[in-house]
Amino acid sequence: MQSWLKRLVWVHKVAGVSIQVKEDDTVIYSYCLLEERKKKVTITACKEQVSLQEIQQLQTPISLIIDGKGILIKSLPWLSDSIVSLGDILPGADDTQFCIDSYQISGTAYTSIARRSLIEQLIQPLSACHLLAISLGPVQTMRIFDLLGQDETIFSSAGTITKVSGTWKISERQPPGISDYDCNGIIVQQPYLSCFSAGLAYLLFPDQPGSAVNIQHNRQRYYQEALLRQGAIGFGAVLFIALLINFVAFSIFSSYHEQLEEKAIALGGNYQKTDSLARELESKKDFLRRSGWMSSSEQSYYADQLAATRPDGLIWTQLNIHPRYKNDNETYAFQGKSIRIKGEVKNVFDLNAWQKKLGTISWIDKTELEYLKKNDETLYSDFSLLIAIK
Repeated sequence: MQSWLKRLVWVHKVAGVSIQVKEDDTVIYSYCLLEERKKKVTITACKEQVSLQEIQQLQTPISLIIDGKGILIKSLPWLSDSIVSLGDILPGADDTQFCIDSYQISGTAYTSIARRSLIEQLIQPLSACHLLAISLGPVQTMRIFDLLGQDETIFSSAGTITKVSGTWKISERQPPGISDYDCNGIIVQQPYLSCFSAGLAYLLFPDQPGSAVNIQHNRQRYYQEALLRQGAIGFGAVLFIALLINFVAFSIFSSYHEQLEEKAIALGGNYQKTDSLARELESKKDFLRRSGWMSSSEQSYYADQLAATRPDGLIWTQLNIHPRYKNDNETYAFQGKSIRIKGEVKNVFDLNAWQKKLGTISWIDKTELEYLKKNDETLYSDFSLLIAIK
């Protein structure tokens, strides 16, 4: 669970805090703030002999190192790969009453031992802080500088440690405990060696928080709180994006709605104009209908009906509706309700059949064959048929 949380909320800032217990039981607090960004570690601040309140007000996670009175330091030859136990140094001592921190260098095991009651007394004021690692005595300092030396760590002139191809490089190695640790421009003064070592150890090796005190609960609580903060930030970001999308969508919808309203108003005006024109057109059509100008022409109707009944053997040469005739006083007049058709027919039976068919049409009163005369040159007979309209 913890490793899963740690991957989500990886620590990039840490405060290396040193608690130094003097012979008169005075407690001195110092800290060094470190930050890791893009594979570079930077010292952002260092303070010596600060108050407990200032340590309690630190907002970053804390990697703590405890040294001074009450810390027993032992060294003994050690060639085994196993971890040094309390019984190796204090045979018969109760493991539950002591805290131990150990590191092996070149066949020698350096071990710091302290009573658990002392450690708990010193860290109790920091219970509300994000305490992620605790180590004892100079063991952590020896561990970190030995590891840096083995991995050849580089300290750049900008005050950063640069990670190259997954390894840490150093240009020159000096033993711990000197007044100043100076590599290529970065200087870690003696009062801050412990703070620097504690903070850097956690940034470089977060899975090795020191074996002095089990603070698994503190670490898990910090990861959970950090995850909750990130979740809240993520939720806030998602909510903000959702609100922004909603605002943009609403703005687009509002603009589109306004455009539709403008078009609706314009279309409404056009509809009123169209409706007015339709009523005007209907009024004029009604006038034309009542005047008889909308009905089909009677002459066209008669001609169409007669043409539809004409057999193929008849050839029309003239069709006169209301034909003209000469009065007794030698003047011309129109013979109303009459149609005269003149033409040629090859077979007289076709003419007789057509004449009978015309008698069945409802609007024809009667038909009269005015003449039928055979044309010897064409072998056709000329005819004239007068049709009386009811």
